[in-house]
Amino acid sequence: MARLWGLLGLYGAAKKLVARRRGSEPPLDALTLVAAAQLASLVVFQAAENVAFLSGKKVLPGSAALQARLGLLSVRAWGLYVAMEAARLLVERRRKQEGEEEKSAAADKTAWQGQWNKSFYRNLAWAPLTLHWGSATGGFLPDVAISLLGFYPAWGAMTDLWRETRS
Repeated sequence: MARLWGLLGLYGAAKKLVARRRGSEPPLDALTLVAAAQLASLVVFQAAENVAFLSGKKVLPGSAALQARLGLLSVRAWGLYVAMEAARLLVERRRKQEGEEEKSAAADKTAWQGQWNKSFYRNLAWAPLTLHWGSATGGFLPDVAISLLGFYPAWGAMTDLWRETRS
């Protein structure tokens, strides 16, 4: 049932994207297009995942073969998002390095680099998992690798949440 909560996050992201497009920013800049493509891939991920899950619980009609195809589609859509996010982060870093002047405070640079590293490496940990679960042959990673790769971004998100609620 917790899987369905992802729809609320997508609604918020779509609302933010539409608001940004209506705002003062250029309507079709590259970041808006990437954000729209990422949102579309996450919508496919959520829709396929939720239909597969609900049909597995007999809430919706669907055969086991349909559930398997939807599961594969959902993971591949998630993998597409992960790849686009990695590319977006790399472009962001390149732009930051090219446009960076000595005027920026060292503390600002360090904080930005720390946040970028955190986002990039957490996202990077998901990449082998999407390849593993998105494989039609059943995957290639041992269970311990799956656990460790999933643990890294989950632990990071939990520690961030802990820090935010402590202060």
